[in-house]
Amino acid sequence: MVEPLDIAEYYRDSDKRDYQTHGRSRHYILLEKWQEDDAEKLKSSPNNKKKQNVAGILTENSCFWAKLFNDGTSSAVEKQLAKENLDMFEHYALNQLNNYAVSPEIFLKESSFIKWWETFQEIIETSHDSPLSDFMKYERYLQYEKGSTFLR
Repeated sequence: MVEPLDIAEYYRDSDKRDYQTHGRSRHYILLEKWQEDDAEKLKSSPNNKKKQNVAGILTENSCFWAKLFNDGTSSAVEKQLAKENLDMFEHYALNQLNNYAVSPEIFLKESSFIKWWETFQEIIETSHDSPLSDFMKYERYLQYEKGSTFLR
């Protein structure tokens, strides 16, 4: 729960980029590795226990927010890279949602994720079709807290 605060502090200065490469403390890297090792041992389909108690979960990967904040760029080259990063983040977010690895709080009206989604919608073509687009467009995220994502 502490790393998201460090991420927010890092990005408070608008000129900073890429927390994971330049700002992340070594102890967070080790903690993430240990968590991934544990997750690999338990790897299977999404945990049914998580599905039943989504409201109480915390976002597992604390760098979820760093990945989201890395998408703000300005130059033409950066914008092209940002579009690619947006696509990669969309797949990453979809995976996190499918595994019930993020808190339902990401869907609060003024959350960074919702703001990211609004920006994403402005950048991509209106014909963009993906499971995450449908999930958001049809407000299926309202069911996420109940353990029903309708994602695939």
